[in-house]
Amino acid sequence: MHPEDIVYNCLPLYHSAGNPPSVPPLWQRGCVGPPGPALESQNHRIVGVGRDPQRPSGAKAGSLEQAAQGGVQMSLEYLQRRLQNLPGQPIIQYIGEICRYLLNQPVRESETQHCVRLAVGNGLRPTIWEDFTKRFRIKQIGEFYGATECNCSIANLDGKVGACGFNSRILPNVYPIRLVKVNEDTMELIRDSRGLCIPCRPGEPGLLVGQINQQDPLRRFDGYVNESATHKKIAYNVLQKGDQAYLTGDVLVMDELGYMYFKDRSGDTFRWRGENVSTTEVEGMLSHILNQTDVAVYGVEVPGVEGKAGMAAIADPKTKVNPNVLYQELQKVLPPYARPIFLRLLPQVDTTGTFKIQKTRLQREGFDPHQTSDRLYFLDLKLGKYVPLDECLYERICSGKAAL
Repeated sequence: MHPEDIVYNCLPLYHSAGNPPSVPPLWQRGCVGPPGPALESQNHRIVGVGRDPQRPSGAKAGSLEQAAQGGVQMSLEYLQRRLQNLPGQPIIQYIGEICRYLLNQPVRESETQHCVRLAVGNGLRPTIWEDFTKRFRIKQIGEFYGATECNCSIANLDGKVGACGFNSRILPNVYPIRLVKVNEDTMELIRDSRGLCIPCRPGEPGLLVGQINQQDPLRRFDGYVNESATHKKIAYNVLQKGDQAYLTGDVLVMDELGYMYFKDRSGDTFRWRGENVSTTEVEGMLSHILNQTDVAVYGVEVPGVEGKAGMAAIADPKTKVNPNVLYQELQKVLPPYARPIFLRLLPQVDTTGTFKIQKTRLQREGFDPHQTSDRLYFLDLKLGKYVPLDECLYERICSGKAAL
């Protein structure tokens, strides 16, 4: 960033995705942070830091959730209007779901009439990265990985498509973070004969850890109010005897050059038919097939069956999704074990104020038609298609009479 830059942030400042990446650079570099909305839907306009003085009196400023439901569209005309008399080029901030919502909107002429030079944020899915930059004419993406308390944040500063960060393979000890092997079912660290963790080779998925040094402000870990939660985030004897490391809980993959790619979050991977299923990868593929629709993928237990069967909850407010057309597309891009056994088509998928998908309620209700009035479907492998899941079929599945 440069002193003449303008940082435009549409995310809530109470959240770590909206505050630290945008506000401190303004203080440090002396950049301008213009207030106003950056997102709008057909019926709602979201106010970012301040109120849009040109919004008509009486027009409603809706919540982030309302805008997500109505379909989000970047207000580039507003951005251009606010910034046209200021020096420098604007920088916008995003989280990945925002980019997906924007891609899902009809193309309009104004979406490329801007002077944005950099979009910085996290969570931009590899499946939509190039589509997003080409359609909206974004010159550079600054994707990063991090968390409020983590000591191993990384960044992709040169626009490597799909990468969330980089760490030197030539001088790895300059920034002592590693990907180490874990049991992906239990997330337990795998150790060698000396009791140390085993670093991953390029292409091998592993848990990202950061060596703790309480004397270094960038590498220290202060923990949480709950002492037990703090203890669970620290591992000992990781890279060398007597050291400590922060456990991110996230599985990444590093390529031969040192670029890192997000693979999955602990707890989101489930086991089915002897294979590990990455919910992140399946969600990305489903959302891509369905034109960036909200999708939540999770594992559900089936009585008498080992592992968890995949289930996908899909936002379908206008009942446009055809399960069997979807299945035909899934057969082209997903292996049999990763294709969802159950579908749930519902008006909207639960999200947080920053568009993160919430799965707790969906997992609790599972595929039980007694728990919901949403449309449920079951993948009948003998018929080779999804069939409606009613109470009778539910009982057959639970009693083991329906083949999975």
